[in-house]
Amino acid sequence: KRAPSLFLSSFCVASWFLKGHMPRTAALVLVSVAFALLAAANADKVLAGGSAGWSERDWYVQVDGVMGGRSSGDISFPSSSAMQFSGVISLNGGGFSSVRSNMMRHDLSSYAGVSVAFETLVPGSVPLGMHLQFAVSGSRYSFAAAYAIPPGQNAGDTATVFLPLWGFNRATSSGFLCSSCQFDPSQVIGIDFYMLFQEGPFSVKILNVTALDSAPPPPPGPTTPLADGAAVASLVSGTIDKSAYLYDQGYTEIATALFDTTARLVAASTSATDASRDAACSGLKRASQVSADPTDRAWVLRRALDNVLAAEKGTPVKAGSDYPTVAQGNWTATKQTTGWDECRSGHPVTYPLVKQSPPAADAAPASTGATQDSPTVSGVSRGVAPAASTVVAATAAVLLWTRILHA
Repeated sequence: KRAPSLFLSSFCVASWFLKGHMPRTAALVLVSVAFALLAAANADKVLAGGSAGWSERDWYVQVDGVMGGRSSGDISFPSSSAMQFSGVISLNGGGFSSVRSNMMRHDLSSYAGVSVAFETLVPGSVPLGMHLQFAVSGSRYSFAAAYAIPPGQNAGDTATVFLPLWGFNRATSSGFLCSSCQFDPSQVIGIDFYMLFQEGPFSVKILNVTALDSAPPPPPGPTTPLADGAAVASLVSGTIDKSAYLYDQGYTEIATALFDTTARLVAASTSATDASRDAACSGLKRASQVSADPTDRAWVLRRALDNVLAAEKGTPVKAGSDYPTVAQGNWTATKQTTGWDECRSGHPVTYPLVKQSPPAADAAPASTGATQDSPTVSGVSRGVAPAASTVVAATAAVLLWTRILHA
């Protein structure tokens, strides 16, 4: 956000030329500098990995042994473009494993968010939930956002998830939460990847973390081959078991991310019944309409996936009254009239880019509302103001350059 300001300063100085106070060469140099600053303002920023590769010496593993746990972790770099994070999560003790780097300093305040590129899991896997966490200077608390790694169509497929900066709103320090702490994206000094409370072995391959100037278009949604209804039911059951434990441990955001990903996988599967795909789509739509509280979204998606299980197993559907109020109502009966492919696409409802007013339990779906304001980050940091000022500045620069050349 400093670059547009510097650009405008150069613009004003160069305009002196038009009044006869500056040689043409000096004016052209200043305008060229302004263009360079403008380009810098729009550039995405690789925070880890990418074309420059991973700096192996900067990354290390920390596990729950510091809390008496028995989980393990290991990192390797199978190529310059990938970091492999593997280990085993034991629920006997701490229940986590992490890989982290504190060899950095970034000002992300002018960016909309970050994308994480990774390899998908092998087909047939239950999604894995992770935290991407930023350490900030001057605070003992770190700030995390949740996402899920889905199974892919093939082993080694790649995928990307976008996490808006205002989504890094879970502040923790040594397991303690801070509800009043605010993320300062201008003071990032470290990145952590956390695997939490998902028992058993894990292995994920991370390709890069990149700060984006603006939010990318919604992705088409994950897909994976599911042989039959039994495979659909197994995927959903495994997700519910894993997410329920995470929810009970207080990691509601990860539970919601897992529910969201599995609902999209079901919506994409031709092996699932029409009723299952409708239920998954209804849950995704409803979850994008309720409050920003991940607890509300988790319960909505849980009810949707319970309905998927009932459809695949031919068992009775649970009554709406079995769920919290936010998940009640007849929204589960909604048919997907616009196509399941459209339903499964979009950014995860864990952190929707658009917040809609929460509907009443039996209300029709709400219309799209205004873009959600960040609880901790201004609209400028989400790329709104920089985009507008950049367009204005670029237009002015072209006009000034033309006038100087023809003066």
